[in-house]
This record gives sequence, structure tokens and C-alpha cells, in this order.
Amino acid sequence: TAGDQARRDLALVIVSYVALHSLSAHKEFRFILPILPLVCVLSAHCLTHYIYCIPRVDQVSIRTSSRISAAWRRYVFGFIALVLLNYPHLLFLAGVHQAGSVRINREIVARINDIEAPGGKGQTYHPEYSIHYLMGCHSTPLYSHLHVEGVRINAGTLDCSPQCRADPDMICESDLLYSDPHSFMNSRYRERSFSPDFLVISEESLTSDVQSKLTDMGMVEVSKVKHEIDAICFANGIPGVTYRHIVLFQSKF
Repeated sequence: TAGDQARRDLALVIVSYVALHSLSAHKEFRFILPILPLVCVLSAHCLTHYIYCIPRVDQVSIRTSSRISAAWRRYVFGFIALVLLNYPHLLFLAGVHQAGSVRINREIVARINDIEAPGGKGQTYHPEYSIHYLMGCHSTPLYSHLHVEGVRINAGTLDCSPQCRADPDMICESDLLYSDPHSFMNSRYRERSFSPDFLVISEESLTSDVQSKLTDMGMVEVSKVKHEIDAICFANGIPGVTYRHIVLFQSKF
């Protein structure tokens, strides 16, 4: 039928789009966002067909009440299946995996609010707050979670732009940080006047030399949050989880 042909065409478009993007070396979830509405259309049709298309028995239609009862059972089963197949992943991705980048921004906002509160130092000391994120590419939401009423915030990240990565003679700041954190810190923060109000760094980059440099800059560690799972191990039959952390430093006011 025409409907079946339309659905086959949609499936062909979806498969072709995903296959072509899978050939690219650079993959991001946002690249497949344009195709998701078509996926939802086909999924909705399949679910509707599963719930309401009750097979006939001996070529005689099932009574209406029985059809409603069967459709309701299929609806409940489909709903439970969707929840079980999706919500555990949703909870993990929203609350565990790389969740530290949002938590650390909430911590920064809370500390800025404390400074700006009546009796704090913000109104007389800070016309603007500077935040440096010494993290990997696109690993922090930045301003989307840094809204503080009446406060100006200047947030900076490491350079990992397409222009930087396309130039073979140029080393991106993010690559330099992970390959040699100590040299990066010495070149980036040659003088104490370059110190930001807040500095966010991943725990794996926080070597003893970097820690010493931050101390010389007048930065103090004020918070450490879980960011992502590093390993899952079983010791004596008891499962254990180790995490990678993000560390927040704040300048001494």
C-alpha cells in the first residue's frame, strides 16, 4: 500500500543518513538530531500497530470488549518495556555519567551568591568573576548553568577549535594540558595576576606540580565532585566503584 511504501522510504532515509554519518571520524549525538523526528514517526506507527491490531481468530472478529482488554494489556506491556529500556539509561546519563560539570557550576554559583550576599566582599571587591575551565573539549555547559542575577561572569575554556585541530603545526591548549600539565600551567599563568577567581580542573590533570603552581597562584581547593565512573571492581565478592572527579579551586579573597 501507499502507507507501507512511505514507511519504507522513511526507513531508507534514516538508515542512509546514519550510515553516512557513521563513516565520519568525528561523531557527535547532535549530528543525528535532524533524523530523530522521522525515527519517532516510525516508532509511533509500530507501537500503534502492536497495541491496536489484534489478530482475528478463525476469521471471526473478536468481541469489542475482548479487543479493548487485549489492547489495554498490550499498552501496559509496551509502556513498561519502554520505561525499563529507557529510564535506567536516562537516570545514569543524567545523574552519574559526566554529571560533575553541572554540579561544579552549581557549586560556583552558590559560592558567588555567598560572596554577593549582604556583608560579603562581592559588592566592593568584584565587578566581575572570572572562571577558567581546564577541561577537555566541550566538557562543561558554561553559561547555561552560571546565571547569577546582577553579577557579571567571564568564563573561559581551553582552545580546541576546528582551526586548531586542522593545523598540524599547532598544538591545541586542551592537548597541551593533558600531555604536559606542568608546562601548560607555567606558560598560561606566568604571573599571579593572571589567576582567575575560580578554576576548574579534572583530577587526572592535577599533578603535584600543578597543585604547587595553583598554591603559588593563591588558589585554594574548595570542592571536589564526582564526574564519571572510572572503574568497577569486585573485591572479596563485593562490588566497588571508583570515580573520576572534577576539582574546584577558588582564589583567596
